[in-house]
Amino acid sequence: MDIPAPCQIPNVPSLTEDHSLPGPSNISSKDPTQIGRATYDANDHGPFIIHVQKIQSADDDGVTLHPVVFGRYLKKNLVQNIVNGSLKRIGRNKMTISFNHYTDANNFLSSNSLAMNKMKAFIPTFNVTRMGLVRGVPTEWSPEDIIENTNVPIGCGQILKVRRLNYKVKINNTPTWKPSQTVVFTFDGQVLPKRVFMCYNSMPVKLYIYPTIQCFNCCRFGHTKVQCRSKPRCYKCGQAHTGDTCKVEEDSGSCCLCSGMHLDV
Repeated sequence: MDIPAPCQIPNVPSLTEDHSLPGPSNISSKDPTQIGRATYDANDHGPFIIHVQKIQSADDDGVTLHPVVFGRYLKKNLVQNIVNGSLKRIGRNKMTISFNHYTDANNFLSSNSLAMNKMKAFIPTFNVTRMGLVRGVPTEWSPEDIIENTNVPIGCGQILKVRRLNYKVKINNTPTWKPSQTVVFTFDGQVLPKRVFMCYNSMPVKLYIYPTIQCFNCCRFGHTKVQCRSKPRCYKCGQAHTGDTCKVEEDSGSCCLCSGMHLDV
């Protein structure tokens, strides 16, 4: 009998004080874009990371969250078991903070004071999910077919999502995307299976590494043009306009990141 494989193991407004930390919140503690769990459990390993944002009425409303003011809010509200030095700004309106124990992290997620101060807190998806590549999946299978016909080893989290990778070919000089046999699996939990079982086949799972994301508006990395709030920088000549309006040819390009004679992308 085949034994399943083990898993790889300035002036900033003040915030309202509320000492009744535990309790249900008036807002959801789960980021609507994430697919992972909304709370930690006893099987998770620390540090238990939480992201916090001010609630925005619009994407361009200019809301910011100051790290020192937010730290004072945590101190006044007697938030327990925070990892010292873990509070960091990771965006104009986003903080990251870590807890030593999962119950303290969950208590903070359900705090009434978050809604009172127009904030939301959630677990970043990367801390409660793992993503892996599985090759050799029939191209005619739908995502529902893949999930229905795949089992995970004992001790590993369930499959939350599958996404097939496509590849580009040219047909009559027209770019066309075709489905590949490679599928990205998202698993619940903090362990990545070494393999999954698909219709009695043992399928190796390799760690999925995200591709580099670059903005076509400002040419910086880590976000896309849709999310960008910076002034435009041309990826062809480096000047203060968008690249899609620039007439500079590729062999005459100038990189605004390194000053090299090439395009930024």
